[in-house]
Amino acid sequence: MALREDAGLLEWDGRTDTPVFADDAEAAFGWTIVVRAVVEQHAASALGAILFWEHELLFFRFWREKARDVHGICDTRAIEGRSPKQLRECCVAVRIREMKKLIVATALLFTMCGLAFGQQPTFHDALLDQFQGKWVLQGTILGRQTTHDVNAQWVLGHQYLQIREVSREKNAQGEPDYQATVFVGWDQAKSQYLCIWMDTYGGGFAAVGHATKSGDQIPFVFKGDNSEFRTTFLYDRKADSWEWRMDSAENGALKPFARLKLTKK
Repeated sequence: MALREDAGLLEWDGRTDTPVFADDAEAAFGWTIVVRAVVEQHAASALGAILFWEHELLFFRFWREKARDVHGICDTRAIEGRSPKQLRECCVAVRIREMKKLIVATALLFTMCGLAFGQQPTFHDALLDQFQGKWVLQGTILGRQTTHDVNAQWVLGHQYLQIREVSREKNAQGEPDYQATVFVGWDQAKSQYLCIWMDTYGGGFAAVGHATKSGDQIPFVFKGDNSEFRTTFLYDRKADSWEWRMDSAENGALKPFARLKLTKK
């Protein structure tokens, strides 16, 4: 007896299309796990999800055996007296039942992925807590006086301190002459602070720096192919103010780039 639906979801010649069913389920849920990790904005989770998908032996063995179960059940139902419609309905019903189990198991897989490749603990830092709020930045950049407004707050599940910097000086179009968005977090693998600096100069000037805390200072070092730039955050507890010292490294010596003080609004 042969029976085939045009949609390609079911084939009947005494068996279900077991390999196709198992492979489709594997591919669909493999990508689902990768997308979930990316959405959570955690590269380690995404990498773990990809490794998890590739090393399928343990987890997807369950789904292959479930597909074989469907194969066996449909075979036992293929007895004389059953019409093609009844046989089709039987196999579809079995697949629906197995897909319900699939949903439950998928939830468990998500939980297991979170445990095995989950995000690092929420970042709490007493020093950076002092940077929260609104500030006025004043000082010199390349010898020129400047004033910026700075706003800092914890974002992305308290993993990063986001710093928004906007100059009060305007360009010819009447827009702020300089803007930057900075993320300061914690690199668990290196046990160091992480700083991602992006500004209106564009992606070619975006930089990632690392630093080890030294008292009330966080001396970030940004390394390029043939360059090095340093930005040190210094906190003055008595004045409850911050200072940014920025220096470029030239021929092994540091050259002052900016000296800026931040006071609370």
